[in-house]
Amino acid sequence: MTLEERIERLERRSRLYRNYFVLAALIVVALVSWGQARPVPEKIEAGAFVVIDREKGVPVAVLGQRATGGALDLMDRNTNRVVHLDVEGNGTGQLRLCAPGGAMRRECATWNAP
Repeated sequence: MTLEERIERLERRSRLYRNYFVLAALIVVALVSWGQARPVPEKIEAGAFVVIDREKGVPVAVLGQRATGGALDLMDRNTNRVVHLDVEGNGTGQLRLCAPGGAMRRECATWNAP
């Protein structure tokens, strides 16, 4: 193989690698910009929203509904309910704080609905 053939082969390889690099860069830019173009909805509706602890995979917060109205529960990492806010059947709102084991410790606030 002559020196000219070697140089030409090296130049071809260089162009090929440059083209691969440009293609890879375009793919990365397309993937990054693809996820950025989502519109933000005005309203999200669901029967319940559950926040899951990423490490343990257990629910730590639940915003949902009961037959009497809305309810919000906050749990510790052992799924014991620590805070509970809800609407009772007679229209009163209640906030309950619970002991570490999940048993109700104090009914902190109760008020009548207007």
